[in-house]
Amino acid sequence: MKNLVKSRSHALLTATVGTLLVLTAACDNTPSDPYAAAVEASEEGDLQAARLLLRQALDASPENADAILLYGKTQLALENPEGAAEEFKKLANNPALSAEAGDLLAKAYLQSGNTKLAFETLEAGGMKSGLAYAVAVVAHLSEGEADKAVTALDQGLEKYPQSIDLKVLDAKRAYDRRDVSGARSLLTEVLEAEPHLIEARLLLGRVEMNDRELEPAKTQFEEVVRLNPWNLPAMLSLAAIARDQNDEQGAEDWINRTKEIAPGHPIGTYFAAQMAYDAGNVDQAHILVQSLGTKSAEFPALRLLRGMISAQRGQTHTAISELERFFRLGGDNTAGRIALAQQYSATGADQKAWTILQPVLQSANANAGALALGATIAGKLGRSEQANLMQRAEQAQSADPFAAAMVKAGEAMRAGKWAEADALYQDALKAGGSNSPVVLNNAANARLKTGDTEGAVTLARKAFELAPNDPIIMDTLGWSLVQIDKQSSEGRDLIRKAQQLAPGNKEIKEHLIAIS
Repeated sequence: MKNLVKSRSHALLTATVGTLLVLTAACDNTPSDPYAAAVEASEEGDLQAARLLLRQALDASPENADAILLYGKTQLALENPEGAAEEFKKLANNPALSAEAGDLLAKAYLQSGNTKLAFETLEAGGMKSGLAYAVAVVAHLSEGEADKAVTALDQGLEKYPQSIDLKVLDAKRAYDRRDVSGARSLLTEVLEAEPHLIEARLLLGRVEMNDRELEPAKTQFEEVVRLNPWNLPAMLSLAAIARDQNDEQGAEDWINRTKEIAPGHPIGTYFAAQMAYDAGNVDQAHILVQSLGTKSAEFPALRLLRGMISAQRGQTHTAISELERFFRLGGDNTAGRIALAQQYSATGADQKAWTILQPVLQSANANAGALALGATIAGKLGRSEQANLMQRAEQAQSADPFAAAMVKAGEAMRAGKWAEADALYQDALKAGGSNSPVVLNNAANARLKTGDTEGAVTLARKAFELAPNDPIIMDTLGWSLVQIDKQSSEGRDLIRKAQQLAPGNKEIKEHLIAIS
């Protein structure tokens, strides 16, 4: 469900302040039983307080096995697998806790990146818990052994169907298959049992974010940060949500916080560079991406940004190299296609320019600049399409009476405000947009998200009649039909054809996965 309106690339105190407050409270109010207080803090999700209290408990009673186990679990939740491993090792000879500690030790090894030790530890323990199978699943995935991972997950669920760890992985499998409702249902069940499980909240946040339910996603990620103030994936996701909600200051605050925690982190630096580029500060964006060197060269979004920056700076051959690599990595981006076509044409490679520009020119919402570029390239190649493209470019330059409503509706869609977007698109349709395939397509998407599948199909079909060769519109109609009947042959065929026409489109790929 792609919005055809061109989207824009889009505060909290630092963790240090929070930690100081916890330390102050711990120093001023030392409990008589720090272990009991740590258990209570852990149950309430205050992992930082639990960590400090457990340290006090272990200073007073170093042989307290229960405290050692909980301290290891807390370290693991706070992303200190090395420290957690040292605690779990202490319980190797404890008859009551050695089995659980052994499985947790394997998980700590896995989080440290040592799959060999993780497998060895699991083998020694005998695979006697859901956690053991969960660790095995992730370890196999880390080694690129997808078939073994699936087998381990199925075996584990058969033996331990109530395992929280395995349910999270099963939810991840549902999410990968684009079964959003299945993933959401499993994760809701998990969080009812374990409300402070960070892995589950992160995954549920991703599910909601992918479904453009930004406020529920934001709630999940904020809770993760409350549980672990140093969780970078949650903070970067919150930065992305802030940008989509046009909260530039909020996005900047989250990015700055990631810089405090992990200076030079490639994703955080990319976000900062993208924000600088969007603000028109190309030189600052260039400095930021250059600071990463080549260590993140295979990160597709960064490749795209490098290429766009190089194009803006007049570095034609560098721009071509970066953008070509982006598309070879499976990426797709309208602005990237236009920029690469411009660079190709500037070097006389007009046939390459024409080829890379085709998906843009076939789109119903191609802007005047892209169409004019296509007309120029067609003229150089002596192609008959030149006249039609020039005519479309002239039409695209004329102001639409519904343009303002479209912009506002597009912003509402990016922010996940579907009812608002739906109302705005209805205004656009009444203002003349009922003859525009772009307005109809976007209105269909908004209507689908409000739950009116029949209405979505009606709008999408009208858009398809006006632009039958546009893969995005084709996909919208196909996906809407599949929501009414999962086995709809028409819907499935449309999605498959859309994917053939736009193989790099992320959303169409996801829809294809969902129907496969």
